[in-house]
Amino acid sequence: MARTLTARVSRHVVDLDLTVDLETTPVTVVFGPSGAGKTTLLRCVAGLDRPEPGSHIALDGEVWDDGARHLPARRRNVGFLFQDHALFPHLDVDANVAYGLHRVPRGERAALTRAALRTAGAEHLSGRPTRHLSGGEAQRVALARAIAPSPRLLLLDEPLAALDAPTRGRLRAELRRLLRDAGIPALVVTHDRAEALALGDLLAVVVAGRLAQLGPVHEVFSRPATPAVAAVVETETVVPGVVTGDDGGLARVRVGDASLLALPGPAAGSAVLVCVRAEEVALETAADQPRGSARNRLPAVVTALAPAGPLLRVDLDAGFPLAAYITRPAREDLGLAPGNRVVAVVKAPAIHLIPRD
Repeated sequence: MARTLTARVSRHVVDLDLTVDLETTPVTVVFGPSGAGKTTLLRCVAGLDRPEPGSHIALDGEVWDDGARHLPARRRNVGFLFQDHALFPHLDVDANVAYGLHRVPRGERAALTRAALRTAGAEHLSGRPTRHLSGGEAQRVALARAIAPSPRLLLLDEPLAALDAPTRGRLRAELRRLLRDAGIPALVVTHDRAEALALGDLLAVVVAGRLAQLGPVHEVFSRPATPAVAAVVETETVVPGVVTGDDGGLARVRVGDASLLALPGPAAGSAVLVCVRAEEVALETAADQPRGSARNRLPAVVTALAPAGPLLRVDLDAGFPLAAYITRPAREDLGLAPGNRVVAVVKAPAIHLIPRD
């Protein structure tokens, strides 16, 4: 039988229907703003909260909740990694990791504890008092404790949110590898865009208690299905436009004072929202030679520059508001400053159209 999680959850304002193939997408990120219902979904899957009648939760065909039945959390064999680590301060690292192994013969616990610490990249912390651990170290130990009993499913609720920014950045990419090494399918709740991009195979966007879009992570971020999803995934440029016709197999779209080429979508005359991710916009000088016919070359004026992590965000007036990301060396090469004239280059496939009411 294919490994499948089915979660149709109703509870308070949440009414969410999610089905995930855990074989093909081992890490599913449940993404959305605070209060959207992400943690409620996780707690109901874990058995910590009981959903309302009409709900149905099953893993690999085994029903955990269906209104009439409710399988207790202790019998679901689910690992749960909390945002605040939830380690026992009076126990050392090994005792914390072994806490969930009380049903395992005593002689096997030490080996399973060491294996879990090794998988979580925390073997060097063995024997340490938990009160002396840094935030990143505590999170590794908490992950080891979650995977030590070999759960059928791993649930992570904002796993990096309690860490400082440098530690969060270091662990973000490593957590993906750790989850892969553990070999346990996972649901990860987050509202952090970088975390979602780094961790997930599949992205489930939750808005106001409903599943708004489900798909491969980069596809959802690049091609949001609705204006609400575009807002949640923080698409930098979302502006109204009108499809004016066909141009060599591409759609011609009027946006403000500009005319753009995009992949075919809504019919001519349709009102649309034009979505462009800032990382898809390249900046050139007017002297640079055009490359490729499916590239939009838009004369633009720099209106603002602002730090965006290791990059700079450049806000432009290209006949409509447009944002781009560039490196600091690129800014120096182009001599960018507010008021400068540049050419914004966007490939037609990078322009996503959403039908507009």
